[in-house]
Amino acid sequence: MESVDQLLNTCQEGLPKVISFDMDGTLVDGEFPRWVWNCLIPSLYSKATGISLEESKVYVYSEYEKVGPNKLEFFDIDYWFKYFNLSKGFLSEKPVSVYSDVLPTLKKLTDFTLVVSSSSSKEIVNIELDATNMSKYFSHVFSAPSDFREVTKSLSFYQKVCDVLKVNPRSVIHIGDEILSDCLVPGFLGIRSFYLNRLGSKHMSEALNLDCIFSLEELPSRIYG
Repeated sequence: MESVDQLLNTCQEGLPKVISFDMDGTLVDGEFPRWVWNCLIPSLYSKATGISLEESKVYVYSEYEKVGPNKLEFFDIDYWFKYFNLSKGFLSEKPVSVYSDVLPTLKKLTDFTLVVSSSSSKEIVNIELDATNMSKYFSHVFSAPSDFREVTKSLSFYQKVCDVLKVNPRSVIHIGDEILSDCLVPGFLGIRSFYLNRLGSKHMSEALNLDCIFSLEELPSRIYG
C-alpha cells in the first residue's frame, strides 16, 4: 500500500509546474500601453515642437504606420522616444488598473512557478507589474519583442519560454484573452491553454472547442480539479 507521502507526490506529478499569464486584457486592462502610444507620445511631441496636439497625433500616428506592427521597432519604446527626441521620464504618470480577480487568484497559486508571457515590450510590462504590486508573484517576465525579437507570441516564442524554464510544454498552463496567440498557438505546442473570456460570450470558444473561463477566480479549481 502506498504511503500518504507517496500518494501526495503522485497527485503533485499530475499538476503543471508553470502557469503563464498574458498581461494586457488578462492581468491588467491594457489602458496603460494605449495611453503611452496614443496620448503620451503625441502630447510630449506637441509640447516639444510647439504644434497643436491634433497635428501631433496626425504626424505621430503616420510615423507608427510607416513602421507597422510587423517590425520590432513598432513595439520598441526606446526607438520611438529617440525617434521623436522625447524624455521618458513621464512613462509612469498614468495609473495602471489591475482586474479585481487577479490578486486573489495569484495568492492561491503559490505551488507553481508563475510567469508573464506578453507581446508588449518588457519595459511596459515591468511598469504595469510594479504599479500594481504584482512583481513579487512572478519569477520571469517574457516579452516577445524584447526577449526573443518576435512581434507576437508564436510557436517559437512559447518553445523558448519552455527552454528558458527548462520544462516540457505539457508542464505549462497559459491563460490569456486572445484566441490565437494565447490559446491556439500554445495549444499546438502541447501547452494547456485557457481562454479568459471576460465578456462572457460562449459562441466563439465553443465553436473552437476552447477551454474557457470567465474569471481568473475559476482557475485554481480548474487546475486542481
